[in-house]
Amino acid sequence: GYLAALQRFRQALTQRNALLRQGAAPALVAAWNDGLIRWGSRVIAERARWVEQRADAFAAHYRWIAGGDSARLEYDPSVAGGPDAEQIAEVFTRELERVADREQRRSMTLLGPHRDDLRTTAQPSAGADLVDLRLYGSGGQQRTAAVALRMVEAETIRETRGRDPVILLDDVFAELDPGRSRRILEWIEREEGGQVILTAPKPADFELRGGSLAHWRIESGEVREL
Repeated sequence: GYLAALQRFRQALTQRNALLRQGAAPALVAAWNDGLIRWGSRVIAERARWVEQRADAFAAHYRWIAGGDSARLEYDPSVAGGPDAEQIAEVFTRELERVADREQRRSMTLLGPHRDDLRTTAQPSAGADLVDLRLYGSGGQQRTAAVALRMVEAETIRETRGRDPVILLDDVFAELDPGRSRRILEWIEREEGGQVILTAPKPADFELRGGSLAHWRIESGEVREL
């Protein structure tokens, strides 16, 4: 499964990076290539499959929180070789050979799922082109994307594990307009994401709707229920 492949990949990555930092001979470093490629390719394939399956749900959650704006979730792998692990492994092998000298100079592994990322894009205004939220998104857009992603992750855990997750949201309302904040509270109150623990610096940020949310105040190391 995914978790086992990720653990095996991390083991190979740790050993390989240690050798690179020590300035070990290229042959010693290359001894870990097979494990890096085999397990890394599986991790990349599983991540790509998950993003493909969940992209529509992410877009729907973002659109609902934002009040109609469009957004997209994409997987940005350092090795892109195709839909399955075997095709990815072929490209991974070639690319690893290509960057071998650079890895020796930089003392680190430059390719693999540890270098991958999720890309979120959105329309800054109606009719505009999609822009990368990491680079050009406002604080509100970035937080909206982060919450939409947590919603998708919660759904994944519920479907695969058969249990509701505990979601932690820290200062979630910062830089969000009242409409987005209200819709996030509505989602929490409906318990669609299971148990949710959220923090905010001001009690007014919660705007408790009918007292349906339990809340506490932490001050000077003491916790008291409000």
